[in-house]
Amino acid sequence: MPEVKDGKELLQRLEEAHQRLVAEGRKQINLTDGDATTMFHQNRYPLTSYNGQIAVEAEKGLIVAATVSTKPTDQPAVVELLEQMEEHLGEKPREVLADSGFSSYANLTYLEHKGITGYIPDPKQQSLERGTSQHPEFSKSHFRYEEKADQYICPEGQPLPYLRRQQDDLGVWCKVYQGSRCSGCSRKSECTRSKARWVTRHPQEEALERMRRRLQTPEGKRIYAQRQTLVEPVFGHLKHNLRYRDVLLRGKAKVTGEFFLMCIGHNLKKIATFFIPPQKHPRNSTNLLIAA
Repeated sequence: MPEVKDGKELLQRLEEAHQRLVAEGRKQINLTDGDATTMFHQNRYPLTSYNGQIAVEAEKGLIVAATVSTKPTDQPAVVELLEQMEEHLGEKPREVLADSGFSSYANLTYLEHKGITGYIPDPKQQSLERGTSQHPEFSKSHFRYEEKADQYICPEGQPLPYLRRQQDDLGVWCKVYQGSRCSGCSRKSECTRSKARWVTRHPQEEALERMRRRLQTPEGKRIYAQRQTLVEPVFGHLKHNLRYRDVLLRGKAKVTGEFFLMCIGHNLKKIATFFIPPQKHPRNSTNLLIAA
């Protein structure tokens, strides 16, 4: 690259990148595409990436909303996708199915405020159901909350009274409850490594509890199981059939346009499948022109 050979040009690019790092509070930046960010993929290796998300309607499998983010987490996409759906369709969806990456107190509260029934498991509950959690019997979900006494009761029947308030990673003030009789418990080593077990309660904790109860019902499990046959095949088609795993353009605006074009192409193929009858051609036709 010419700018690499030119020391002054390279130094200027590095200085501009450093200024952007400081201004945006980022830890690293890509000199080729300054909008992209480093994300860890399923096999745990880092790649400079964008995070594309879609919403698929259940009847035809059409993409009704899409977004591209520079954030590795999926949680911020929920509100944007739902607002797009309401704008595109003229009405809000009755139900929303999403994986645990979309779960957050803010998203669950937003769905309830909009009157939308959600089916979104939280990561901790999903870990319990998959059996990947150690000592699942001492998970917070097995601690019973008593509203009148404002305390939790642990699985061994011991109380965890209110202790104090503290801010979580997002700056939300949560209540902290700590056990007062943990030292004499025979199962303390299975429950906690601290001197006493403590749990926190978010101001929107009840929304999470309602979601868990809904997903644990037979009807909730049946509905949520449909997610795998709705959105996963679309991503499978884009990534496997179309080999769309790497973007061709640079910059969030251009990458968003590229991703939208891929979504439009998917929808056109779906529409053709459902509304255009198959054509019958002669067996010996050798001059059939196919445009793609």
